[in-house]
Amino acid sequence: LISSVLALLLAVANFGMMFAIAEALSDHTSWSSGRIGAAMVWPMLLGGALSWAVVSLSAKVGRQPVIITLVALSAAGVVLASVSTVAVLLLLAQALSSIAASSGQGVFAVHSTKAVPDEERPAAIGLFNLCYL
Repeated sequence: LISSVLALLLAVANFGMMFAIAEALSDHTSWSSGRIGAAMVWPMLLGGALSWAVVSLSAKVGRQPVIITLVALSAAGVVLASVSTVAVLLLLAQALSSIAASSGQGVFAVHSTKAVPDEERPAAIGLFNLCYL
């Protein structure tokens, strides 16, 4: 349950940031909506790509440091987006949030499925993914 709640919170922050950053870029740049959309692709792709490494490393580092790091990345992204009007910093904020949410989904899914007996794992991963989405 804790892993599911953490994944939910990271996802909410990430998806909220997508809307907030797009609006901030619209307010603080002269970019078109197409350019804003194109610019926002790289932070999300970076988050997804780096999540592979983070999930792999999480087995070696341990659960608590990974949780702290992911929550800190997400919080840093939210704070950075809240105080910045510079496009590159807003996109960096989205990248931080995306890395945290993407990695959290993988890391916390592993923890969620390991926490239940084998016969309950399909239901557990389904409920976990429901929380993330």
